[in-house]
Amino acid sequence: MKRRLSIAICILFIMGIFSGCGAKLSGDESVIYVDKKGAITTLDVDVFDQGYYSEEEFKKDMEDFVSSYNEEHGKNAVKVEDFSVEDQKVRLQMKYQTAEDYRNTIGIEMYQGKVVNALAEGYGFDVDFSAVEDGKVTGSAQKTDFYGEGDLKTVIIKANTNVKVEGEICYVSSDHVEVTGADSVTIGADSDSLETEIYTYIVYK
Repeated sequence: MKRRLSIAICILFIMGIFSGCGAKLSGDESVIYVDKKGAITTLDVDVFDQGYYSEEEFKKDMEDFVSSYNEEHGKNAVKVEDFSVEDQKVRLQMKYQTAEDYRNTIGIEMYQGKVVNALAEGYGFDVDFSAVEDGKVTGSAQKTDFYGEGDLKTVIIKANTNVKVEGEICYVSSDHVEVTGADSVTIGADSDSLETEIYTYIVYK
């Protein structure tokens, strides 16, 4: 029971549900980075309360959890890339080979792939969209504006977080999304909740 609880705490940390907010990623905010091959790298930075959970316990449980997952899903499906504690602040960087590995490990719904493949998987894109150019919203858009562009990719996620893609964002769903750069968005910036029941769609090339 203690081991299960420890692993659950680790997973909750990665999801950014601890008391704080949430290439080697830099910065002091949590972020999900999607590279051109579809691999997912996450960075979480938070206050580390050593009175609640020791650094050694945290590190061991993360290593055990990753090892167990990889035994079932293949070598390096999930990897701890960086873990450090300094001045009571912890930085945890994880890498997932696919969005499926991220979803299986964290429990947050996420899809990454071509728009045409997402449609085949049953994602309807039935939301309001904004067109984006050079990191700025240029106006409203509809899903039919990009359905015919076969090379466009998408990240679809149900979470309030920062997302960065290796590419150029062309369209985003409008609800609770702030475009922060040509390749990045913040989801849920106007919400106090750390979780969301709303799918966010990021369409990029």
